[in-house]
Amino acid sequence: DAPAYVLVREHFKILTRLISENDGAVIKTMGDAVMAAFSVPSQAVRTALSIHEETAGSPLPIKIGIHTGSCIAVTSNDNLDYFGTSVNMAQRVQTQSEGGDIVLTQAVLDSAGVRAELETRETTIEQFESLLRGFEGKIPLFRIRIPIPKPGKK
Repeated sequence: DAPAYVLVREHFKILTRLISENDGAVIKTMGDAVMAAFSVPSQAVRTALSIHEETAGSPLPIKIGIHTGSCIAVTSNDNLDYFGTSVNMAQRVQTQSEGGDIVLTQAVLDSAGVRAELETRETTIEQFESLLRGFEGKIPLFRIRIPIPKPGKK
């Protein structure tokens, strides 16, 4: 457990730094997961791409899902938290990640600047549909694959 804890703490440091550098905020951690919020989806996508680049080769697979939409922000015990359907959708989208990829909803892919962010890397986009707990019908999703350079190559 101790080596795993050290690895997770190191990942949290990287994730927290990259989220902050891209004008996002860590809302909470749940086990080895992080929930973050961004003003615009392109910032979230830029952060996700950077996370995968910086953690390439790590034994801890990073699973990322991104959704956009309105939600309710509340402060409880001096901590900011978000609630609502959009938050639930984001969590369900994240469960569709295989690790080392990014799963987006149509709303994110169609948001300003997102495709431009994806074009900064040699990404591929695979569309698929999935049943997500608590949502009706199959939801169209997009798996973003990022080729990660081998160590020592740029």
